[in-house]
Amino acid sequence: MPESLTPEGYFFIYAFPAITHCAGKITPEEFSSLESQAVLGKGPSLERLRRLFPNAFNRIEHLTGKIEAYTIEDYRSYWWIEHNRIIDHREKGYEQVQEEEAELCKVQFPIVKGLNGRVVTITYPTGPERKGLNYRNLPLQPGQRVSIHKGHIVEMILESVYTAYFPHAH
Repeated sequence: MPESLTPEGYFFIYAFPAITHCAGKITPEEFSSLESQAVLGKGPSLERLRRLFPNAFNRIEHLTGKIEAYTIEDYRSYWWIEHNRIIDHREKGYEQVQEEEAELCKVQFPIVKGLNGRVVTITYPTGPERKGLNYRNLPLQPGQRVSIHKGHIVEMILESVYTAYFPHAH
């Protein structure tokens, strides 16, 4: 992870792309403020995140046995593993989601193929090329692995970290 993020900042860079779908009503002013925080890799307080994303934090508490002092690894395990498992099993909140929308909701790990401003062409081992938005203005390069959530490039991923989580993905 090339940048320095707090745990709440890490949670929020993944959560922000889904904020209009998962966080309930927020005002345009709140959205703008939250967007600025996400772009900078900052996050609201843990209390605010809990109010915005109660389902996620209920699941994180269940998984970790903690009610506070979460680590980046706690959040990474949630976003990279548990979040996708919930979607795949069509659990709470995803019961009626169609396959195409489910895939967009999952956190995935494509390779950067090309860059055109903030629009990134990405490739997966199988399937067509797709486009993603480099919403955080990351210094991306072709050939680099990234994570994507709801069409937004979230972070650059070191291959060693990726293979530690997904040893059979190659």
